[in-house]
Amino acid sequence: MTVCQGEVAVVDMAQALRGDAKSLVTTVPSAEIESIFAFSSFTAVSYRIDGEPAVGIIEFAKPRETGMPALERIHKLQFEPDYLTVQVDDQLDWRCPELQGTVTSFVLAPSPWSTRPENYQEPIVLPQSGTYVQLRVWAPSEGGEKIPITIAFNEAMVAAPRPLVLNVYGAYGVSFEPVYSVGTYSLLDRGVILAVAHVRGGGEKGREWHRSAQNLHKHKSVDDFVSVAQHLVDEGWTRRGAIVAQGVSAGGTVVGAALNRATGLFAAAVVSVPFVDPLTSMLDKSNPLSEVEIPEWGDPTNDRHAYEALRRLSPYESVNDRTEYPAVLATAARNDFRVPAGEVTKWVHALRRAGSEALLIVDMNSGHEGPMSDHANRLAFANQLAWTLSNLPSHLGRAAP
Repeated sequence: MTVCQGEVAVVDMAQALRGDAKSLVTTVPSAEIESIFAFSSFTAVSYRIDGEPAVGIIEFAKPRETGMPALERIHKLQFEPDYLTVQVDDQLDWRCPELQGTVTSFVLAPSPWSTRPENYQEPIVLPQSGTYVQLRVWAPSEGGEKIPITIAFNEAMVAAPRPLVLNVYGAYGVSFEPVYSVGTYSLLDRGVILAVAHVRGGGEKGREWHRSAQNLHKHKSVDDFVSVAQHLVDEGWTRRGAIVAQGVSAGGTVVGAALNRATGLFAAAVVSVPFVDPLTSMLDKSNPLSEVEIPEWGDPTNDRHAYEALRRLSPYESVNDRTEYPAVLATAARNDFRVPAGEVTKWVHALRRAGSEALLIVDMNSGHEGPMSDHANRLAFANQLAWTLSNLPSHLGRAAP
């Protein structure tokens, strides 16, 4: 049994050893199967459905015409609370009668869970997070797509609208999974809402979600991000000018491009090693990554349409003095060979010329993945947190009396 392109393939091993194996491929509607876990008494899968990670127990049936097991249904495990980042642990003993794993969220520290396959209908109850809540909402975007949004906040604070920090990545089919960080409470306890826009280009809703925002369609990641920010304003979670946009690397492309479009929507932006000049980078054939990145960003050297699309997307190329830019904190790394510090520097310079209070911090010792030591990581996080809070409206998000 194996997973290929999100489908489960069942193979008769006796036939395989004789060289005449036939596989029975089965799929689950609306599900993107990621991994399979076969044990002596049951089989489980990790998959994504409706933009969320999930774990399920497979129920098989044996059609008479083939005699081979066919996937009849997946029994999704239920967690309380829900909307969590769920993982299945590696288990070396295939005779193990239990499925085990960990769950986490913005407001739940990594917690172990386990269940037996016969108990799949019983919800797995996890530790409560007190007044801290994480939930899922959806925003409409262009083309009729619905964009998942993860939101975390402290119920003990005053009612919305509140200041909001909106994170994004949206590239390479990578899913932005909410995970626990002690630093999150520094925001939530000050009345700030933490949110993630799971835009097209990521992997949250499967491979098509990624493909729909590649190459000539990369702008859809930015469309979705701006739509999510506006939706959170329209629904009363926050207001215009009270949102800090955050992105790392390719997420910085989305944030930077959004700043060129959405005047007045964002209070500030925090971007780390942001890919803000993709056109120049993709035209530089001395950079070995320029060939590798063509499926994601296009080939501006040989395709005029790709050139124009990337020029319009590029945060650096689109900076203009007609747009009112918010304050920006950008960080770069001297030893970053993916996003050179010079690329970020010239973008910050362009923003300053356009009137933005843009600040650049260059780490002289680190690379694209950030500082090497825990101390340096915490210091960088503290600096970003302090800057973020100083650029949010002070009259929103006060503690409830």
